[in-house]
Amino acid sequence: MVAAQRVSAITTIVGSVILMVFVGLLTFGTWWSNHQWLWVAFGIVVIVVNIVFVVLQLRKLRAKAKPAK
Repeated sequence: MVAAQRVSAITTIVGSVILMVFVGLLTFGTWWSNHQWLWVAFGIVVIVVNIVFVVLQLRKLRAKAKPAK
């Protein structure tokens, strides 16, 4: 069960990083240059939320990796 949770967390982190890359490309490549500020704000919010999500997932993985005393 622990291995399945670890795989699930890792794939979630990878998917979140991929999402951040593509939203970042859209935000600063397309929307910024076209002055679509609402979409720029939306992209920044999505990236920040995903960064927090990845940090929380990594904390959870590290906490499970430490052996219980």
